[in-house]
Amino acid sequence: MREGEDGSEMYIIDDGVCDVIIKGKVVAQLDRGRYFGEVALLRDAPRNASIRSKGKTRCLALTRSTFDQFIGPTLRTVFIFEQVPLLAPLSFEDRLSLAKAVVKKTFIGTDIIVQGDPGETMYIITKGEVSVHIQGQGEVARSKMGGWFGEGALMTDAARAATITAVGTVECLELSRETFDDHVFGHMENPHAQAELVLAQVPLLSGIPTKQ
Repeated sequence: MREGEDGSEMYIIDDGVCDVIIKGKVVAQLDRGRYFGEVALLRDAPRNASIRSKGKTRCLALTRSTFDQFIGPTLRTVFIFEQVPLLAPLSFEDRLSLAKAVVKKTFIGTDIIVQGDPGETMYIITKGEVSVHIQGQGEVARSKMGGWFGEGALMTDAARAATITAVGTVECLELSRETFDDHVFGHMENPHAQAELVLAQVPLLSGIPTKQ
């Protein structure tokens, strides 16, 4: 598959090795049992990388309709978590535990969070679209299925930095601070892992090793 193209299938490597290529650079390798292409099925987004086989490779293809039919809601949530940088470092088992603890929420044309308010939750969009507004700037962005917002409230005690409004009907997964502490921070193996999780949210500091 090629970066930037639309996708309707994901693949599981049955035999062989594949290179993951972003903007012409090989950034990772995948071998037997690994999978790719799931982002297009979860977020209805273009391919975020190119995948090139190294020699003879055999893959199992899973179409969008098959994915929707056979992947249950809990496993689908686990796949969604893998696309959220804040949650991706968790093991599969920890993401599965978290998927069973989140709360499903539906919003219809209302503000989900309001700039300046205190925050105790974050949200991951599973259906629909939201509009992001900042006072004095108006609408600055929109986010669709697979996007997330409100994570700053779980990492710090800062007030909401923007107002997020549902555009029509929007379905989200809600993570409370308690759920986050119990199922994310509480499942980190050591304090260094927790520090890395925090630093990963700050672009200026994301590349600094926590041992320094």
